[in-house]
Amino acid sequence: MHQVSGGQRKRCSAAIEFLSGRPILFMDEATSGLDSATATALVDQLGEAAHLEFRTVVSTIHQPSFDLLSRFDKLILLGTIDDDKGGTVVFDGQPSQLSSYFAQGGSPCFQGENPADHVMYVLAEEGGSKWFELWRDSPQKIETNDRALAALARIEQNSIDVGQKIYLSHDELDDDDDDDDEDSA
Repeated sequence: MHQVSGGQRKRCSAAIEFLSGRPILFMDEATSGLDSATATALVDQLGEAAHLEFRTVVSTIHQPSFDLLSRFDKLILLGTIDDDKGGTVVFDGQPSQLSSYFAQGGSPCFQGENPADHVMYVLAEEGGSKWFELWRDSPQKIETNDRALAALARIEQNSIDVGQKIYLSHDELDDDDDDDDEDSA
């Protein structure tokens, strides 16, 4: 039996996700094990799924080049505050804002350095506590919270609208059934 390589397995998994037609794509380290050209093509396909097919793409990515990272619309960066609390948001924004955000926090990225690598080095060296506090008190966090609250309000409004439409449809069906009963009497 032929052995399937890690890259072949990743490409097959990605193809299955794309072909599923689901409105949300979950991609766990989809670029790991792929050469840079294939990884770039995959991330571009994810972008097309998001922008042209209006699908939500949620992806984790491990040690990306900044070029690859820049192809994403939004980046949520997680750090560790202490040994017990990993996965804490230390940045949430566009990848293009990453360098200026870390420069504001006192850890500028040097010219020619990969910003994605720089961020990983800084978080590994300093830990996430400083960056969590910076994020918590930042204008970006307030803006993100405002956007999230607005999105939740839209979802809530759409849910109410959908519920009302279903309710109205149900009433219309009941009225039709009553008419049928009168006709048969």
